[in-house]
Formats: sequence, C-alpha cells, structure tokens
Amino acid sequence: MRVAGIIAEYNPFHNGHRYQLDMVRKTHDAVVCVMSGGFVQRGDIAVFDKWTRAEAALLNGADLVLELPAVYACATAERFAYGAVSLFDSLGIIDSLCFGSECGDTEKLRSAAELLAHEPPGVSEKIKAFLEDGLSFPVAREQAFSGLIDSELLHQPNNLLGLEYCKALLLQNSNITPQTILRAGCDHHAETPSGNFASAGAIRTMLQNGEEAFSYLPQNTHALYQNADFHSIKKLETAIFSRLRVIEPEELRAIADVGEGLEHRLIRAAQTCTTYEELLDAVVSKRYPRTKIQRILLAMLLGISQNDRTLPISYLRVLGFTETGRELLRQIKQQTDLPIVTKTADFSQPDRLFALDLRASDLFGLCGSRIVPAGTDFIKSPVFVRK
Repeated sequence: MRVAGIIAEYNPFHNGHRYQLDMVRKTHDAVVCVMSGGFVQRGDIAVFDKWTRAEAALLNGADLVLELPAVYACATAERFAYGAVSLFDSLGIIDSLCFGSECGDTEKLRSAAELLAHEPPGVSEKIKAFLEDGLSFPVAREQAFSGLIDSELLHQPNNLLGLEYCKALLLQNSNITPQTILRAGCDHHAETPSGNFASAGAIRTMLQNGEEAFSYLPQNTHALYQNADFHSIKKLETAIFSRLRVIEPEELRAIADVGEGLEHRLIRAAQTCTTYEELLDAVVSKRYPRTKIQRILLAMLLGISQNDRTLPISYLRVLGFTETGRELLRQIKQQTDLPIVTKTADFSQPDRLFALDLRASDLFGLCGSRIVPAGTDFIKSPVFVRK
C-alpha cells in the first residue's frame, strides 16, 4: 500500500482541498492528514472545531486524520513544518509528503530547500544585517538569498510552506519523498472567488458576514458546516487585554517568540488600546509582522514558552479515520513506539505537549457563539466515516 501524507489546516475544507486529495489519490492508495487543532499557523482561531474539520477531510478522500500539537500548529512556518514532518516520520508508513504550491515543481523546491538547510557562505551574515535594519526574518532571508533562490519561492505562501516541508525532510534525514501539486483555483490570499474555487480566507470572510459560501465547499460538507458553531478570535479580546494588563515584563519575555523588548511594547499598547485590531496595529511593524504578534498573543494565553517550541513529538492523537484508516492505525502500532491516543482519559502519563493541547481545546471552547464547558477532549471520540 502506497501512503501519502498531507499537512493541513482545512480552515475550512473547500473545493481546492478536494481537488488536491483527488490528485493525490491518483498515485496513492491511502492518505494520512496531520491537521492543526483549534489554533492555526498564522496565530488565529480555526472557524470550526477540529472534529468537524477532520470529518470533512474524511468525507473527501482522507483515511486518517491526526492532530498536530498546538505548540507546532501555532508557530512559524519552519516549526510548523518541523513538527508535522517529525510526526509523519514517527508513523513509519508514509511514502510521500504531498502539498500544493504555486510553482508545481518538486525538484525546484527541493533544490532551493537544500540551500536553506545548508546556507552558502555569507548568507547568515546578510540575514543578520537585514534583521538589524529592522526587517522581519522572512523578508531578511528572502533578500539574503536574492540571486540564489527564485524570490517567488520565498514570497508566495504555498511555495514557502513547501520549501519548509522539504527542508524539514532534509534536516530530519527522512525517507519520505516530497511531491508537490500545482495549486488550482484562487491564490492563497485571493479575496474574490474564481469559478468554483475560493481561498480559505475569502470563505471565512463570507461565513463571518453571513454570505453564501457553500458553492465553494464540497456538497457532502454542507450539512456538516451548517450544524457546526462558527468560532472567532474576537471572543478572546477581553482575555488578551486582561492578561497583558497584569503580566510582568519578565513573565511575558519567557513566552515563545518574545524578545528584543517586544514585551514592553505589547504591555504599553494594552494600556491604551481598546480593541484587538487596534492592539495589533499599534505593535505590528516591518520587524514584527501581524502573524507573529497574533501567535505571541495566543502563546501568552496558552503559556507556551520558548522551551516548549523544542519539545519532541511524544504521542499520536487520532481525530478521525475510515475503514482504511483503521487498517493504517494497525500498521502504525507495529512501527512506532509513541502512544496512540484515541481516548483522552486513557492517556494518563504526564506530558507537556498534551497538557498544552488540552488547554488549547478549553480556550477554543470560549470562541464560539456560546461558552463550552472545559474538558471537551475527554468526551469527544474520534470521528469514524464508513465508506
């Protein structure tokens, strides 16, 4: 059996994702997805809960959905990729890591990833100089590699993630082969639809505004989404302000990705700003892009420290599976030493990553139309989709 791995957020699962799964299944017998839980890579809340999103994927070609721990799910592209690739490697059954990109050229991405993983002489010094000029790391790296790597690979979002996936495979000496698929439909950040395709961001905006978005979602997910509660980070606005207004600078400095005096800037802004958007606008700069500040604010609420970002994958959390996925789980049990968590109450060993995931689920429960009692992970079972 040839098995593909896909790293995803499915926020929400849409026609473009269905297209990708259809393409992957042409060359693979089964698909395992590693998916973010309630918090996503750009430092935001997923609009639907992780079980709803997992079920949408299972209805449309995935066989097994595993949760990417929150420490990696809400992190830089590099750490996001590292955590997901590490998880896939631990399964022992994945042949290919499949992902969409704007360029659609696997070899081009892999060659560029080699340069990123093993920087040519002088590149590190250039990156450092650009950082000292106040540029963010992604921009500094793009400029430092000018003439060595096609700028579109370091600028376009899916290309950039693909590079990080390839780099993670190289740095972890993985036997998994990368395979990219040319992205179909809209650009990642497109605000307007194209035919039956719309970007996830555009769909989220439509759903939030009460506009018709179902033509851009697979037919078999419509009832699923209609019965699911919509979530928004705006529900955490008071929590973010209350935390920033009482936290000590040294405590905030210990939170993941906070440094260079950013703790003082955040605390000062929270004293005068009155909305989440106003707070972001006051702190965002060339050096500190919006997504970085958003990730820091969520890390602060969750208590994710700098050290937490380096924790190894220590368990496999199952969100859902099909009959084929059940067989994959049997194979994984024979290949891995990691515990496979299908029932939260049975996973009793102390584990920092898992404790943070439970905390993330409880925080996510505050972000819907009504407050959900804590401990949802203890009462929800993996989704089973019979095909």
